[in-house]
Amino acid sequence: RGDLSGFAPISWEEAITELSASLGKMRTEGKAAGLACISGSPRSSMFELWRQFFAAYGSANLFSTPCHADSLKLAGLLTLGYESPPAFALERASYVLSFGANLLEGWGAPARMQTVFAQWHQAKPGAAATKLIQIEPKLSMTATKADEWIPITPGSEPALAVGIAHVMIKRNLYDADFVNNHVSGFEDWTDNDGKVRQGFKQFVLSTYPPQKVAELTGVDAVKIEELAKTFAAQENSVALWGDG
Repeated sequence: RGDLSGFAPISWEEAITELSASLGKMRTEGKAAGLACISGSPRSSMFELWRQFFAAYGSANLFSTPCHADSLKLAGLLTLGYESPPAFALERASYVLSFGANLLEGWGAPARMQTVFAQWHQAKPGAAATKLIQIEPKLSMTATKADEWIPITPGSEPALAVGIAHVMIKRNLYDADFVNNHVSGFEDWTDNDGKVRQGFKQFVLSTYPPQKVAELTGVDAVKIEELAKTFAAQENSVALWGDG
């Protein structure tokens, strides 16, 4: 151990026998918790096999490397109380605001997106076709096929999203009943030490007015107001985002 010249090739059978003996000895001695594993993506069949193995072996020390889905689950937990990434009812959407989501270049499940995109452009009984607004710096394939492409300063998509939220909050264009009953951290709140913490509503209203957002994004303030009003007026609006 520690001396590279000391390594020697052995067969798979020898390696499995040696590993099994070591693991068996740890478990017999009540030291199963001494086994740990750091795996890759938790969204894989391999991770599920590791999970089953560790449950049977008796160790809780199975870890996965952090990924984007972890951030989405945390956001869901902090705002809605559910530790789960969001899902989108795209088949029922009437208005789609895409912040750089490459819907036609492999975003989500490609086969589903191709089908959904075709459905958006079909006439619906008693309803207009779904409108897609693509917001991103480059004229991508999705942008060329969208009903409208809005060029934006690279990396400023989050500022535009919050700018749209500013207009919706200021003009009361959001579902207040849903927010009041299901969302945490929207209004100012007091922590366990008695300190008043700023909520999302006050942060957005004080920090991201349309004029400032226009400077950050290159999108005109009048256009920001228009996007917010149109998004809020639709019964089935959906906002999506890309990797950035």
